[in-house]
Amino acid sequence: YAEWQFEMGAQANTQHVLDTEEGDFLTYELFDEELEVRAALRQAH
Repeated sequence: YAEWQFEMGAQANTQHVLDTEEGDFLTYELFDEELEVRAALRQAH
């Protein structure tokens, strides 16, 4: 899933939707403070 998100350019998207075996959809939000700092530093260079 992570590789697919990266390939789709969605690495800046914090909301993710997963489908379950029952056909339902689960939405969750992922926030990683360390990753956010690294991304900000990368953009500064």
